[in-house]
Amino acid sequence: MRVLIIGPGTDVRGGVASVIRLMLKYPPKGVQLLMQPTLRSAGAASHLPRWHPLYYLKVTNNLTFFLRALSAIQSVAATVDLAHVHVSSYGSTFRKYFISKKLVENNIPFILHNHGGRYARFYSRLPEMLKRRIIQMFRWAKGAIVLSQQSHQFHRQIVGDPGYPIWIVPNPIERPSVLSLPPPPPPLRLLFLGRLDSNKGADRALQALALLPADVRSQVRLYMAGDGAVEAMQDLARQLGISEQVEIRSWIEGDEKERWLRESHVFTLPSRAEGLPMAMLEAMAYGKAVIASSVGGIPEWLTEGQEGFLVSPDDIPALSEAIQRLVEAPELCRQMGLRAHQRVEPLSVENYCQQLRDIYEQVLVGTSR
Repeated sequence: MRVLIIGPGTDVRGGVASVIRLMLKYPPKGVQLLMQPTLRSAGAASHLPRWHPLYYLKVTNNLTFFLRALSAIQSVAATVDLAHVHVSSYGSTFRKYFISKKLVENNIPFILHNHGGRYARFYSRLPEMLKRRIIQMFRWAKGAIVLSQQSHQFHRQIVGDPGYPIWIVPNPIERPSVLSLPPPPPPLRLLFLGRLDSNKGADRALQALALLPADVRSQVRLYMAGDGAVEAMQDLARQLGISEQVEIRSWIEGDEKERWLRESHVFTLPSRAEGLPMAMLEAMAYGKAVIASSVGGIPEWLTEGQEGFLVSPDDIPALSEAIQRLVEAPELCRQMGLRAHQRVEPLSVENYCQQLRDIYEQVLVGTSR
């Protein structure tokens, strides 16, 4: 079976590319995966404000690259059995509409894999004409993969066909070779990985740290890494008077990312919208307690008081209180981390790839009838 993977290139930062990298590293048994990127790192502009000169340069590069990708799909049409198309909000959806149309024209069956954490909101703000195009795109597909029950309900509603296949397949994890449970703090090492902006809650994590009583705050170190507003977050830490307790870096990966995961105690992501964040699942695989927002698919994998704490996205006092509880109860922190590790064991990339193979076979059997 030959399956064409269509989505952001493996050099692009973010959760979708992370999933694709794992798929390519652990292909399903008996499946040959081919990769056709529609976006490369040089064209990724979503983290830039539209007033930034680089934004338009990147958009131009992205458009040129995308047009080449469309042509490449035409050339491989006769050599693949199925296409697996990864989609998210905004530009990703509009690119994948034209990709989907090209696949239909070339009689290539395909599935759509929606990673967009804010997809329902994105969709609701579109004019009716564009909504109809998106509905058409999903109906062209032989089914859709989504990350959570919440997303399943949304897709069932917009497609409007009770027989349309929608598979809930949470994001995969690559299990660490050695489970790392550092001895209880102090200091408690708090980790934030993701885009450094208000949507992900980087600013609120800093504000929550600053809100802690001085004697508690002295027992916490916050480590943050990601793309986006790195300098703005560093400035905010200085304004809040917590610079000495915070390390804020740009994007990290590889051995350095693994070291941060091993050495931390708690992962936090007070995001306003999510699908199912890869960074959170990775942290749970490393045995870290979690403090995260009760949005998207997060509550389906994080139970309040078990693997960590759920907070409302903008409730900074609640976030601060959750941090304080784990500072003052190190054994609770360790036990939550152990439960987090156990909770995500079913999400191993090996299980994930078997699920994908089952879906591919289901689609191809249905297509051959």
